[in-house]
Amino acid sequence: MNRINRETLEEIFGELPVTMEDAQNKIQSRIIELVEQHPLWPVLPESIQPYPAACLLAEFSPERAASVSGLWRYAGYGSTGISMEGEQRDAPAKFNRRLKRATQLAAIDLMDTPYGDVYRKAEDDYKQRGWPELRVSRAALRIMVKLFLKHLWIAGRTKYNLEVDDQCREEMDKYGWCL
Repeated sequence: MNRINRETLEEIFGELPVTMEDAQNKIQSRIIELVEQHPLWPVLPESIQPYPAACLLAEFSPERAASVSGLWRYAGYGSTGISMEGEQRDAPAKFNRRLKRATQLAAIDLMDTPYGDVYRKAEDDYKQRGWPELRVSRAALRIMVKLFLKHLWIAGRTKYNLEVDDQCREEMDKYGWCL
């Protein structure tokens, strides 16, 4: 188990902060510094704040998934292994919980962008089906996040000169990506 001792804290902060607020401010500024050094930071939509971006970029690796659907599975948005009738089809899905949480944090920042329009359209469609409100919200969020992950996968694969089988740059421009 990694333990944080005084020397580690002094290495991170330079000098130990006096108050928790000072510590929080120093951590936030360090996160911003590190995120701004990441190769994908400049291409992300501007609405994503540094902390959600840091969480997302720390877990995302364009080499990890050979396809968009592979990234969806890795992020917890793939098949659940349960059929529409509620019967178990396969073993339970295994995914990166930190990446799923990071996409949920980023989703908050995406609500005032064209991704939010995708969410609202899906929400309206699901409401017309008579679904309960929580199910509607989660299903619409899933649609929005899967589109965002598709764009993130394309941007990452493009940035690292990896093979991309789906070229939709015009669509990505509309959503605020800077490729």
